[in-house]
This record gives sequence, structure tokens and C-alpha cells, in this order.
Amino acid sequence: MESTTVEISPDGELAIHSSHDGTVKVWETATGSLRSEYKPSSHLSASCTCLSWNQLSKPAESPRKKRRRSGKGDVGQAIADLGLVAIGTVTGSVLLYSVVKGDLHSQLIDGHSDRVNGIVWYSESDSLYSCSSDQHIVQWEVTKGKIKRKWKADKSGVYSLCRCSSTHLLSAGRTIKLWDLETRQILKTFTGHATEVFRLLHVPVGESIEKSYFLSEAINDRLVNAWQIDTTSKDKNALAAFSLPEEPVSLQTSTPSADRPLVLVVVTKCGKALIFEHRLNGKLKKPLQPKVTVQIAGEGSNGSVPRPIQILAAYVCDVDTHKLLLVHGNSLKPTFEKVSYSTAEPELCLVREDPLKSLYKKDANVSKVKTPEVSKDMTYLVPSQLAPALPTQEPASRRKRKVSVGEMTMEQRLSAISLEKPKAGPRQPPKADTLVTLLVQGLQSRDNKLLSNVFCMRDKKLLENTVRKLPVQMVIPLFPEIVETLSPLYQMMDNRTSMLGRLSRLKGKVDIMLSQDNWEDFSDEESDMETQEEVNGKG
Repeated sequence: MESTTVEISPDGELAIHSSHDGTVKVWETATGSLRSEYKPSSHLSASCTCLSWNQLSKPAESPRKKRRRSGKGDVGQAIADLGLVAIGTVTGSVLLYSVVKGDLHSQLIDGHSDRVNGIVWYSESDSLYSCSSDQHIVQWEVTKGKIKRKWKADKSGVYSLCRCSSTHLLSAGRTIKLWDLETRQILKTFTGHATEVFRLLHVPVGESIEKSYFLSEAINDRLVNAWQIDTTSKDKNALAAFSLPEEPVSLQTSTPSADRPLVLVVVTKCGKALIFEHRLNGKLKKPLQPKVTVQIAGEGSNGSVPRPIQILAAYVCDVDTHKLLLVHGNSLKPTFEKVSYSTAEPELCLVREDPLKSLYKKDANVSKVKTPEVSKDMTYLVPSQLAPALPTQEPASRRKRKVSVGEMTMEQRLSAISLEKPKAGPRQPPKADTLVTLLVQGLQSRDNKLLSNVFCMRDKKLLENTVRKLPVQMVIPLFPEIVETLSPLYQMMDNRTSMLGRLSRLKGKVDIMLSQDNWEDFSDEESDMETQEEVNGKG
């Protein structure tokens, strides 16, 4: 499972995207402007598999404050002041990108032999944990860029990690395990997913880990499960489930409290955002349905069906005012927008400008076709494909042979260097006996006005030349309804030809029967003639 296309920072102020070639882009969500862009060198370029923001990141602070605080020995704050984002790659390395510097800070290598699937930060202890398809979890020492500890966590690959407290860690393959980081012992195992769990999300409730919850989503699974972390209980099943119409891509939650429910936002594979509201206070028998479904569509033109616009990521801005930050459009140039929702309106459809059409904006005052300004003394043609002149077929004896200067007479030499222009005979204008260029342009742009100008021509020869020089690939667009028009003819021909075999066999049988009747008649005639001859002989 690939990473989310766009990952929003914990404070909702920045968003980051890493393309398949390793290019990193950071945007400011308030203005939508590109803050920084990093293109790695060829030896560092690798496809991104996961992203993880430092939970204590404060990228807006200046480097001067960063140096002051790091001088006090606060390692966690020094790491936070760098504004680091951890990027996992398919090669097994982890890149640390600094939003403050707008450049690569360091690279963690030689920890994994396969792709990195999940990363989680422990900045207060100068640690970073990563999991991989090589079945291992690695604890990195961030400031030194070295491996601190490494252990095998599963019999198959490990696909996600989640921080529960300063001393507890959740990991997931097909089963979910709770680890004690000091002893690296498994405290509890949770089962309930049939496929690999690619995302874990902690939901803290109070300060005790025993009362907190976490959410999980798996590959090709249309349920998001909610679990309670209770090491004293032997129950390994989920407490609640959130039902989805299709496979999820990412999820984000608000921090629940005693007076407000949990708000969960799930972005699905087709680009919709589903909003759930629920209080985690016990087991549920049925899966929960979304309170609000948010989708975005572009403006339809000329009666066409509106094109859906993909929602890339979502972030809960304010639970009280029901505000949501949506990232939609193209990941290369996304659009950031804060929208309000209400549970009284379960279906929220936003109509926005299609990002693909915005790249091709045109002035409304500019017409599609412009007539060039030409002089009245010139002979000009409408835009069309000029017919090439046919090759001459004059006999070789009539063709003029080039005469060298030495063979010229004095009169011919004087005429050649004369400044006066020779008198020219009547000139024929170039031929324009085809409109194939206009027809091709009209078919490609679906310009009805341009096509009507071509079809309204009454010159038979002009139309024949146009159709003769029309490219083969333009025949089907010229006759878009040919299949529907000729389908009754096709059906009639199929019905008639389907009986051809049976009719041939029937004709053969009839011919055999008729031939047998003819042979019997012929035999009877011969026998009658023989009888008559015998009677005549006796007489």
C-alpha cells in the first residue's frame, strides 16, 4: 500500500508531498503557496512509501532561536526546531527533510533490507522507529544517524507503527501488537483483520494508556476498527467499526474529550471524504455509518456531465464550528480550502473549478478563428490544405537543358545580367480545392460552427477532394453514429446468413430426393419399353 498522496502536519499549517522520483514539495495550507521544494540527487532519488511529521515540529521559528534552545541540551526541542519530516523509501532508507532549511537534513541507511512501510517519532528521547517488509523494527538515534536497536517483530512484513506513550508502541502486520519499548516484550495482541494493516492511529483518553483507544485500517477492507488498549483484559476483538463504501486511503481524527465525541474523517480511494461522529464508550453490534459525505465536482459545460475532483487529504480544523480543511485537485498543484459541514446535511457536494481547465484559460473576447490582414493586391486563400502540383510528363527531348556560361552568346549574357525585370506571363493562383485541414480541426475540437461551414459547401469536386484526402483515423469521428445507424442492417444480415447453412443442407437433401424420383421414372420407362418389345416380337 502506497503512502497518502498529501500528508498534513499535526498543527494543520503545512502539507507535504513526495513524488515517485523523490521530489519533495511543502505548501502552506492558509495561502496555498509553495513554501519549499527539494529535488534529490540521482543517488538519493527513490520512490516514497510513507511520510511522518515530527509531532513537536515548529518550522516557523527562526534558526537563531533554534541554536539558543539546542545549546541548553534539550535534544527533543532541538530536533523539533528543525521541522523534520521522515520519508520512507522503497530501498529501505529513511530521509530526514528539514522544512526550516528547505533541504535534506540527513539520511538513515543500512537499517532495512526492504521497503519502509511505517515511521513514528519519539523526539524527546532522540529516537525514530521504522518498520519494513523485512519483518524488523529499527530504533534510530536521530542526532547521530545510527541504529540504536533492531528486533524482529513479525513472521511476515510489518506495515505500520503507532505511538501510544513514551514507553509503548503499536505495530501491525496482519495482527496488531502492543510493545513495551524498554523490554521489547509484547504486552497484548489484537486480531480482527484478514489483510495487512497499513494505518494505525492513536486516540488518547486521559493520561493512562489503559483507557486510550486506537484505530486501524487494512488493505482491501471497508471497515475502520476501533480498539481499546487494556492490558488487563483478554478480549482481542474490536469495540466498534466504521463502515465505508470503498477502500480507505487515509484517516484523521480530533482529540476526544468528556463533553465532545470523536470526529473521524476518512478519505476513500475514489476521492470522497466521510465524516463520522461517535463516543467510544463500549462495544457496538453494528458498524457505524458516516454522518456526512463530502465530494467535489467540476463545473459541467455545454450540458456535459460534471467531472469529479479528487480529495487528496482532509484535516479536522475545529470540532465546535464543524470546519474541515480539504486538499483537492492535482497533487502537483493542490488546492487548500476550509469548508463547513452540518450533520443535518448528510450529502455535501461542492462545485469547484476543474484544475485541468484552469490551465487552459482563454480570453472570452478572443475568437477561435482570426482572419489575417492581407493586402488587396494579393491573391490569398482560406485556410486549407493546398493541393500539390502534379508532376510534368513532358518528353525528355522537350526539357530545357541547362546552358553553361561559355556556351551563351553575348546577347544571352547581357540579358542575364540586365537589371530590368523580364515580362512575366499570366500567373495562375495556387489551387485550394480541398478543405481537409478545416475538417480535421473541426473534428478534433468538436467545433460545430467550423464543421457546419465545411458541410455547407456545394462544390462537388471540393467535397470529393476533401473526403479523398481525409486521414483514416478521422473517419470514425466523422461518422460517430455509423454503428447505431447500420445496426439494423447488421442484424438483418446476421439473421439471413445464420440460416444459410441449414438452407444448403436442405437443398442438398431435396436434390437427392428429386434425383431418386427421376431415376425411378427412368427405370419404369425402360421396363415398359422392354415389355412392349417382347409383345411385338411374339406377334
